[in-house]
Amino acid sequence: MCKQCDELQMQIDMFRRALGQRFDPLTTDRLKVGLAEIEAKKAALHPETTGVDWENHRAP
Repeated sequence: MCKQCDELQMQIDMFRRALGQRFDPLTTDRLKVGLAEIEAKKAALHPETTGVDWENHRAP
């Protein structure tokens, strides 16, 4: 992984640990949204490894 991917993976791990805790539904939902955003950023860094055509927003 590149340095950016490593940093994003650390954030992903933090969000996943946080989701393992008990929070109110609003906080849990926001954590899920944040996690999805970070995972999308990581996938967009190396689209050739994800199998998603990011230019046309289509999965194979």
